[in-house]
Amino acid sequence: MKAFTLWLTGLSGSGKTTIADKLAERLREEGKKIVIIDADVIRKEVLPELGYSDEERHKIRQTIANVCHLLTKNGIINIASAIAATKESKDYAIQTGNKIYWAYVKCPIKECEERDPQGNYKKFREGVWDNFVGITTPYHEPENPDVVIETDKESVEEGVEKLLHFLKEKVN
Repeated sequence: MKAFTLWLTGLSGSGKTTIADKLAERLREEGKKIVIIDADVIRKEVLPELGYSDEERHKIRQTIANVCHLLTKNGIINIASAIAATKESKDYAIQTGNKIYWAYVKCPIKECEERDPQGNYKKFREGVWDNFVGITTPYHEPENPDVVIETDKESVEEGVEKLLHFLKEKVN
């Protein structure tokens, strides 16, 4: 399997990180080297000085796109787990020249807010944040994703199987 980036995009709480972790586990079982680039990890460990403005979010997405490009260039398969809310963020990732496949982890915002695994919706509702993708800032769905996983209708395992099938068909 050649190196590539699989970018999981979707709202906060849609299941991106859970699916990325399970997919990476399955690919590692097949002997593949996998790196997960998670927006939350980049925010906490690489760019902790950045907040949640549109510009700061875009900078995080640019950083993720650049890291993914470097990994792919060096023969490493990587999975990005990041909202990538705007067309500009997606376009920037594509313009790096990296081979990117897009998986839209689709879930209604009401369901995402009920899940709220990191307490992000709660923080927004309590006024800790004044900017939240999907509520105050629009989330632009990808125009032509390679895979769509509807996590309010499909289990994590079904989503992972769908991605594995896609990768075996498309990448091998």
